[in-house]
Formats: sequence, structure tokens, C-alpha cells
Amino acid sequence: MKHLFCISSPFQADSARRIIGHYGLPSEEVRILLFDHAFGRDHERVLCSLGELAGQLEIRHITAKTNALSRRLRFVFREAPEGNFKVYSGDWRNKLFKFFALHPGFRGFIAMDDGTASLVIAEQAAKGRQKMFAGLARFRPLFISRYPLKTLCPSLEVISLPTACHQKPLDTNAVLFIGCCVVEKGIMREEDYQQQLACARAAFPHQRIVYYPHRSEQSRTLPEGFERVDPAVPIEHWFEMQPSPPAGLVSLFSSALINLASDYPDIRAFYMKPTADRILKRSDDIERVYHWLECLPGFTRLPEIHTP
Repeated sequence: MKHLFCISSPFQADSARRIIGHYGLPSEEVRILLFDHAFGRDHERVLCSLGELAGQLEIRHITAKTNALSRRLRFVFREAPEGNFKVYSGDWRNKLFKFFALHPGFRGFIAMDDGTASLVIAEQAAKGRQKMFAGLARFRPLFISRYPLKTLCPSLEVISLPTACHQKPLDTNAVLFIGCCVVEKGIMREEDYQQQLACARAAFPHQRIVYYPHRSEQSRTLPEGFERVDPAVPIEHWFEMQPSPPAGLVSLFSSALINLASDYPDIRAFYMKPTADRILKRSDDIERVYHWLECLPGFTRLPEIHTP
């Protein structure tokens, strides 16, 4: 049996690493197909997310020349010509994902966690709005996820992805602020974003606040009392690397709040929702994350404190 992991983001690489470790898949039977979406600045982050596996597994780079679905399929079947293989993919935009998910006779496809995109696809499958998502509900591919996807779409077959890291002792004296690239994307002004940081500092006056910037953020001056870390790996992987991760999380609308809270049930997760006058433009993605934060259990909204 060969296991082919289609990877195009650091988060998918992190999920692949957890799945390979959890099921003890032999390295000689695993192939990583690294699609060109992950090239550029995310390439090293993908390799970091794979951890030690990056030096143990065979990694094939799928370039733009093999982007056509027919070429990708030929590549997959060339990797496992006897047909005894499973395909793992977490990129819902991936042409291979769509082919295997919608193929009624194929049962070797496994939908791998892709951050909160997993929640999106479960919602869409439940509503049956598009052929692809309706097909997922009909053909019932197997999902490996850390999220309660069956609550959104009961027809999906979901296997929970347990992690051992949630047993780690948490640092009750530390809070992690998960940065957002809201200024860079024109969603907020710098002074308004700084106001949110000041509010977080005021909400946790007796604890260390560690700032984890978004990979698309520009370097900025932080308020007094903040400690900065370098995002060399996805935040979920960074958390797992810490001997005692922060016991508190706070952010605006980062989906990483949901990811980490699902892995560490003892964490206290807080979100901040700026007033309408501080938001220059809205998006469906932002509103969706806020909807989940307001509806899913375990998340507390911090009041906006006006600081001088």
C-alpha cells in the first residue's frame, strides 16, 4: 500500500505529519507530492512543518508543467502503478481532490485537514450548494479532521485526528496574541490595530504577552510588554514545539484560534471584534470566522477597552 499526500500549504504539511505519525505509516510507503502552490516563501515552511519526516520521505515537486489534471493523474498512477494506493489531499481547489472526491467508484481518497477550510467544505456539503460539495456528501469520502465536521454535515464520514500535544503543561503566565495582516490588506488602519494590541495588554495586565505575527505581516512596533517570536513554522507546529505553550490565546479573527483550541482543550481562547468604524472593508471569510467564534463553544469575546 502506498500513501500519496498532496501538499500545497504549511498547514496541510502539518496535518500530513500528524497523520503519518498517528497511524505509523512506513516511510518507504509514503510519497509527498508538493504542488507548486507551496513554492516561494511557503516552501521552507512546508519542509519545516514536515519536521524530521522531510529527511525521511520521498518528496516530489509538482511544477506548473504538471498542473493539468491529466498530467497529475498520470503522475499519481505512475507512483503506484498497481493501483494499491490512497490519496490524501486537503486542498479543496486541487484538481486531484475534485477528481477523487467526485469519482463514484474510487474509495482510496481521504480528505485531510486543511485548517478552517475543513469547516467551510462541511458547511457547503451540508447545504449542497455546489455540485462538488453535494458530491462529497453523496459519495462520502473519509475525512481525517480535528474538527466536529459531523455536526455540520452528518452524512460525512469523519475520523478524529487525536494529538498527544494537548497533554503538555500550559504556561498560565503567558498569553499568545495571534497577529493578523489587517493593515497590509487595507482592512484596518495601523493606529486602530495598535489600539487592539493595547486593549489586549490591558486585558492581561499580569501576564506575558507573546506576539506571533502573521506570515504576511510587515514588521511593526509593538506596545510595551509584548514579546515577539519569529514565525519560522505554522503557529500550530510552533505551539507543539513549545515545552509549555501559553495557556491563553487572543486574536481578532484568526482561524488559528479555532485550530489551536481544538488541539488543546484546556486553553482559554479570546477574540476581539473591533467596532464597525474601525473596519475599512469586510469580507465573507472574516465574517465566517467571527460566526464560528461566536457559535462554537470555548471562545470568549474581549470587551474593547479604550486606552489613551
